[in-house]
Amino acid sequence: MKSNQGNKINKRFAFCGSMGSGKSYTSRTISDNPKWEGNCKVLSLATPIKEIAANMNQTSRAAHIMVGTAGREIDGEVWVKKLRDKINSDSYVHRDIIVDDVRFLNEVQMLKEEGFTIIYLKTPWHVRFKRVKLRCGENFEDLQYFNHESEVACESIPLSLFDHVWETPIQIDEGVKNILESI
Repeated sequence: MKSNQGNKINKRFAFCGSMGSGKSYTSRTISDNPKWEGNCKVLSLATPIKEIAANMNQTSRAAHIMVGTAGREIDGEVWVKKLRDKINSDSYVHRDIIVDDVRFLNEVQMLKEEGFTIIYLKTPWHVRFKRVKLRCGENFEDLQYFNHESEVACESIPLSLFDHVWETPIQIDEGVKNILESI
């Protein structure tokens, strides 16, 4: 990994996948493990997007998609630059990091440049749909964005760019176990 402190090499993972693929679940499962000793931080490309929307008193997925899309139209690298700056800031340069919301090719490319292990969660649409429906409860607003470009763009990224592709819940559980054993 890119930076180190003493003999410790920082671990850096990023999870890519469509809505409902398990990115956040997998990230939390790994980062919440006591082996990290509080050193692991989960970062999201969407954090500045959500902050901008919140400043406009908007918290819906629709608002997040609108802000994210507008930012990419003005500068296709805007969210990538913001995350890169955070990763390389004094606050994070010596920490283990997990990025939990990779969706676009330029995000994969930047994270690879920064020494991240990129894992694609290739989850069938019917499994993702069921998960999102369960997560939404009676509020099905998020389901209308199930096939939005920002939720499925990752499906067109060549699999060869990923360090690992996990396709089943068993592979995800095994992958999480392997990461935790490497800590």
